[in-house]
Amino acid sequence: EGLAQKKDLIFVRNGDEHTCDEAVSHLRLKLGNTRNRIDTAEQFIDKVASSSSITGKPYIVKMPGKSDENAQPFLHALIAQTDKTVPAKGN
Repeated sequence: EGLAQKKDLIFVRNGDEHTCDEAVSHLRLKLGNTRNRIDTAEQFIDKVASSSSITGKPYIVKMPGKSDENAQPFLHALIAQTDKTVPAKGN
């Protein structure tokens, strides 16, 4: 859900730019298709969410005022940031 908050993000898949909402929708679809063989968010990022399953090209993230970066480190950083801000269950 952290990705959904990045409204100014541009997500590049196979050379085509997509909005944040389109990226979230695409990654949710990929999660739904792979949920049975992925155990953790980190595995999802590394094996599914960082590149095209068709072309193998890495996804790129563009943020205003920042250099373009591969989606994999961006998504890992987002997970780490989210883990720090979400209270543990039972608290």
